[in-house]
Amino acid sequence: MTMLAPSLSMPRLRVNIIANFVGRSSSLLLGMLFTPLYLHFLGVEAYGLIGFHLTLQGALGFLELGLSRACNRELARYSGSGPDVHQAMGDTLRSLEAVYWLVALILGCFMALAAPWIATSWLKASAIPDETLVSVLRTMALIVALRWPVGLYNGAMMGMQRHVQLNLVKCVISLLGGGGAVLVLWLVRADVLLYFRWQLITACCGLVLYAVFAWRALPGSPLAARVRLEVLRKIIGFSAGVGLNSIMGTVLRQSDKLILSAMLPLEQFGYYALASVLASVVSIAAEAVSGATFPRLSQMIGAGRSELTVSELYHLACQSVAVVIIPFALGVAVFSREVLYVYTGRADVIENAALLLSILVIAKVLHASMIVPYALQLAYGWVRLSLLINAVAILWLPAAVYLLSGMYGALGAAVAWLVVTVGYVFVGQPLMFRRLLVGQYKVWFRGALLQPGLGVAAFWAFMYWQRCLLPSGRLPLGVALACLGILSVMVAGWCAPRVREKMLRMFRRSLTRG
Repeated sequence: MTMLAPSLSMPRLRVNIIANFVGRSSSLLLGMLFTPLYLHFLGVEAYGLIGFHLTLQGALGFLELGLSRACNRELARYSGSGPDVHQAMGDTLRSLEAVYWLVALILGCFMALAAPWIATSWLKASAIPDETLVSVLRTMALIVALRWPVGLYNGAMMGMQRHVQLNLVKCVISLLGGGGAVLVLWLVRADVLLYFRWQLITACCGLVLYAVFAWRALPGSPLAARVRLEVLRKIIGFSAGVGLNSIMGTVLRQSDKLILSAMLPLEQFGYYALASVLASVVSIAAEAVSGATFPRLSQMIGAGRSELTVSELYHLACQSVAVVIIPFALGVAVFSREVLYVYTGRADVIENAALLLSILVIAKVLHASMIVPYALQLAYGWVRLSLLINAVAILWLPAAVYLLSGMYGALGAAVAWLVVTVGYVFVGQPLMFRRLLVGQYKVWFRGALLQPGLGVAAFWAFMYWQRCLLPSGRLPLGVALACLGILSVMVAGWCAPRVREKMLRMFRRSLTRG
């Protein structure tokens, strides 16, 4: 068996991956838990506004220009050095902070001024008055502005590998935002404007917490941190490449929803937004592993570690992601109607969102499988490939979404997005392995997609054939699907060679100690 590099067994890396997974899954699962309650209190059309807010916030991510990722990488590289770099770490965060706050101010003002036009010329609401829409959109503008600097503090804490503290804050803010909103809608008034005003309060609290934790995570320095132009010049090359890539990625991730929000009635867009939110659960594991792996890869590459060491960490990370996301995605795709029944209990949602969910969750799993490879490219400081691939994808996706959604509605947009993600896997990845970890594409494809994918596909196909044995009530059906999901993860773990090897080694070690 191949010997795993010592870095793979570092307790901090495992703890960071677990913390990221718990934090991201808790935030997303809380959102999923509260979404049926939002539908109950507000209705599908008002929920479409919530979906539009999430889309808008994601679509504006291109203005971030890659600075949070640059901050993550820079602080990760500094963290492997001695106390002589403590001043540079503080100056890096302070300099980037000034840029973020300036962008937040401009962004909030622009969105507030554009609110009347968006309410009357973009959104197609039938039951919500224009005056209410304008008030909601201006509240959204304040929320987006307050949440803007959070990305920087998030990147800083990840770069300093303070993942436990970061995800603790995420969980607190998610619970405050989601649980508090439900209580307000229940105890005060079921009103969409009231929902967004509560989110504004949550955004204020979250900004304070993130800023305090990020600055307290920095090591001490005899001098106060200050804004320095040379810091920005140092990272501008890497940041520009990542920023341009971020712009393209934002266009790709959000163009379907932005176009549909203008072309479809708000209610129909609400069904698509709901399916998209459920499908995005796939990204939890990929982002959790990538978030913990990226600073570690940056440290290893910066310290000149061998390619073999980097390769071991990379393939184990990719297969760990696959073991979680493939079982979830295939299970949801096969049993999309049952999942929506358990989740909402609403016949209209099942009829309008089931097929959308099946297509989007497959697209999301292909996209999620690219998150760790992208982290590897950034750790090496190579962004040209992802820029090229995204540029080609942009030529296809917005036009395809516009044309196909005009003919087939939301279903056409989902298919257009699926085509893009297929290209990521079967075109983008072979090109990456021609420069990084040369010759290892087949190792990645077999271990991270083919072997776990075939094993899990066979499992879910058999369960679909035996679906008549599933219980009919919402709660029993949900428990049955969850148990099947756990079994499918075990199947995927056994089919992924490096994960299986790691688990067997840990099992033998525990027997030896016992």
